[in-house]
Amino acid sequence: MVGAGLGAFIHEFIPTELLMKFAGADQIWALPLAAVLGIPMYIRTETMIPVASVLMSKGVAPGVVIALIIGGAGASLPEISLLSSMFERKMIAAFLASVFSVAIITGCVFNLIL
Repeated sequence: MVGAGLGAFIHEFIPTELLMKFAGADQIWALPLAAVLGIPMYIRTETMIPVASVLMSKGVAPGVVIALIIGGAGASLPEISLLSSMFERKMIAAFLASVFSVAIITGCVFNLIL
């Protein structure tokens, strides 16, 4: 329900031109921004499907959507808080850096292929 609601909100209230301007395939900073925004979000795959569908129909590059999904699924705030109780800050930073890197690299590959 949350994913469908968020997708409907984006579809109805966010202008296509705005999304294409900030998250189009030609925007170099769109991938890192999507990965950073995805990390604090708690994105379940089931929730992200309607959101990703709407984002792509509005002109957001496929790689940007993938970077958002990987960032959110790879490292959420609840997961980071749980890991921080078990590991040192260096390990948490390495984990976040790896999720961020994988999100950007995969997003670049998707943008090149699609």
